[in-house]
Amino acid sequence: MKKNTYIERMSYESFIYSLNKAHEMSGKSKVVLFFDILGSYLSHGADFADYSMLGFWDLNKEEKKTYITDARNSELIKKYNDKKYFPLLEERHLFNEKFQNYLQRDFFYIDDNFDEFERFIKDRDEIIVKTNLKNGNVKIQKMLVPKKSEAWKLYKQLEKNKFSVIEEVLQVHPELVKLAGPDQVSIHFTTLYKENDSFLINAFLKVEGETTFVTPIDLDTGKTKDVGCDSDLLLYEKHPITHKKIEGFKIPYFKEAKECVLQASKELPRLRYVDWNILIGEDGPAIMSATPYPNYSFYQFPIHTHHRGLLPIIEEIDK
Repeated sequence: MKKNTYIERMSYESFIYSLNKAHEMSGKSKVVLFFDILGSYLSHGADFADYSMLGFWDLNKEEKKTYITDARNSELIKKYNDKKYFPLLEERHLFNEKFQNYLQRDFFYIDDNFDEFERFIKDRDEIIVKTNLKNGNVKIQKMLVPKKSEAWKLYKQLEKNKFSVIEEVLQVHPELVKLAGPDQVSIHFTTLYKENDSFLINAFLKVEGETTFVTPIDLDTGKTKDVGCDSDLLLYEKHPITHKKIEGFKIPYFKEAKECVLQASKELPRLRYVDWNILIGEDGPAIMSATPYPNYSFYQFPIHTHHRGLLPIIEEIDK
C-alpha cells in the first residue's frame, strides 16, 4: 500500500462527508477526528468511506485491527484469488456454464441464432436480459416478451445494446415478498476455500428499493439477527413499505442456500475468497451472481459488529 498516494486517491468531498458524519454520530471534536481519520488510513488502511461506514470513530486501536478495510480487503483478494480465473465470475456466459447446476433457471446467449432465441422466449411473459461482462458497467433489465411478430425487432434491439445473455425470470419466495413487498431481496454469503473444503465467513439479507439496507443472518438458525442498516447508518426496525419487522425473520431454504454456496465454492479452488448473491425462490435457492471482490463495508456496520470486525473469522479459518 503506497501511503503517499492517500490524498491523491481520496476526494475532498468524501473526506468532508466522513468528517461531518463522524462528528454528527460521535459528538467528538473535528480536529480530533481529522487526525484519527488520517491515522486510521495509515495504520489500518481505512479510506474515508470506511471510516464513516465502519464507525471507526468509536473504535480503539485493537478493535480497528479486527476490521476488513479497503486496503486489507485488497490484500485478501490478492492473497486468495488468482486473477487469471476472474472471468469465471465476471463473464456471464462463463459463469452460467460453470454453475448451471446451481442457477435453477434456463438461460440463452444471443449469437447469430434468432430461431433459437424465438424458441427460448416462446410461452414466456418476461425475460431477464444482461450484458455479458459483470463489471461496473453491467446492465440487467427485466423485459416483457413481445408478440411473435415483434420477436425479430427485440432480437436486433438486444444485439444493438449488447444484451447477449437472456435468462428465465425466477419468482421470489412468498415469505420474502411479505417481508419486502416490491423491493429486491437477496441473500449474500462470503466463503473462504481452504484445503478442499469451504467455510462461511458471514451471511446477510439485502433489501434494495428506494433505499438499500442489510441485516446479518445467524448461520445456525437462519434468522436475521438485528435491525436493518444502510450506508448512511440509518436503521430500519421495520420495512418502510410492508412494516414487517426486520430482526428475527427466518429465511426460507436457508440450510439449502448454505449448502449451495459451500458446494459451489469448492468448484473454484483458485478463487478462494468469494461473495455470493443468492435468490430464494419458491422451490429453493438459486445463485444469481458471484464476485472475486467481496463486499466488506455492508457486512461490518457498527450496529451489527459490536466493535469486532470480520477479519478474525478469516484468520481463524486460515490459521
